[in-house]
Amino acid sequence: MQSYLPPLRLTGAQVLREGEIQRRSVALDQGRIVKGPLPEVDLTGYYILPGIIDLHGDAFERHIAPAPAHPSLWPTLSPPPTGTRPQTG
Repeated sequence: MQSYLPPLRLTGAQVLREGEIQRRSVALDQGRIVKGPLPEVDLTGYYILPGIIDLHGDAFERHIAPAPAHPSLWPTLSPPPTGTRPQTG
């Protein structure tokens, strides 16, 4: 027999839904996403990724923490001319 959390609504989190990160709530009962009013748990600052077990998923990593561009794509920064000093204050 499986044990589940009591029915509840997760609120305040960023939810991966329909291919986008959205701020919405998710209601759970018996391990399933459901509709209806339920006791709430505030998860502000967290992500809810329904159906995703391993957090290494390229599809949503681009939304949450995009990888920096390859250094060859960075703009070239020239050093300051010889004999100059940075200005202060």
